[in-house]
Amino acid sequence: MADAAVYNSDRSSDTESGTSLQDLKVLHLVGSVESKFLYDLSLLYCKTSWEALTPEFPDTWLAVVNPDKKWFISQPSKFEDATNSSEPLEEKDALKTLEGMNFDCVIPHMFCTEGMTTYRKYMTDINIPLMGNPADVCATANHKELTKAAVRKAGVRVPNGKYLTKRSDAPATFDFPCVVKPCDLDNSVGVTYCENVEEYNAALDKVFELTSDVLIEEYIKGEEVRCAIIETKDGDLRALPKIRYILDVPIRGVAQKLVLGENKEIKGYATKPEQTECPAMLDEKTHLALEEAAKKAHKALGCELYSLYDFRVNEKEVVMLEACLFCSFSPKSVLPTLARKENTSAVDFFRNMVEIRLSR
Repeated sequence: MADAAVYNSDRSSDTESGTSLQDLKVLHLVGSVESKFLYDLSLLYCKTSWEALTPEFPDTWLAVVNPDKKWFISQPSKFEDATNSSEPLEEKDALKTLEGMNFDCVIPHMFCTEGMTTYRKYMTDINIPLMGNPADVCATANHKELTKAAVRKAGVRVPNGKYLTKRSDAPATFDFPCVVKPCDLDNSVGVTYCENVEEYNAALDKVFELTSDVLIEEYIKGEEVRCAIIETKDGDLRALPKIRYILDVPIRGVAQKLVLGENKEIKGYATKPEQTECPAMLDEKTHLALEEAAKKAHKALGCELYSLYDFRVNEKEVVMLEACLFCSFSPKSVLPTLARKENTSAVDFFRNMVEIRLSR
């Protein structure tokens, strides 16, 4: 069972840094400079976070970065007004403005490659504490082959496979079934389950249109389980309740995660309550194996505050598929959803993580 005391906090308490949580000044960094798809996805995640946290922390601001690299800094009454309630700024001017605003923390919602790396570093460079993992850690976790190499050294089992940077280097065949995936894209974009050579070749052609960093991996039979690790106030690591996905397909693809319109625009989240089991009903041996592997990965990657991992689980082993170092602190985000199984609201989960961050 989780230690409920980890979450107990007085809303008027001060952190060790001297910041009163009642007066917390919060920045949401949102958008994407890489594509309209990722820009819209970032807004989707941020909106529910902003709506949940702002009533509790009213000194909350938005910094929106669009695909044209224009910045919009505002404190709108409605989220939808984020980009029309202020004038666009160039990057240099925006960062100078933010640096002078004395934010206590920033929640990064940009999870494109540049957002997870370059823009997180911008925040660190102007001394705004990140509510999450730093740029160098995210750079590793955002590249699935680098992630596998790092955690493999720590003794975590990962799928066997082949890393490619050229379509011409792909083997003519592979042990089927297998999975073809991009190394540097999220939300299962470009991921294909292949049962034969025809599907395999089509998947390779498709994925190399999206990226030049590609993995071909063995397919691990079993159930898909997510395990989250959080840091505690005394510096330890512990796991939140786990979530098991109930699949009627071999892998979780884009269709299992997002609802897309005819033009690939994002309409919402696809996962339904009946498609998950939380807390996951697993035997004690599997629980312990998952937590041991996840804690090893957290340390191996150098994570801060939290981390989240996708595993395949069967009667023989637990196999880590990838790391997810993103949390919007929205009620719909995975970590707050898991914390809610311990009777902890999204707001209280964020408050607890802020106290840990600002005490360091």
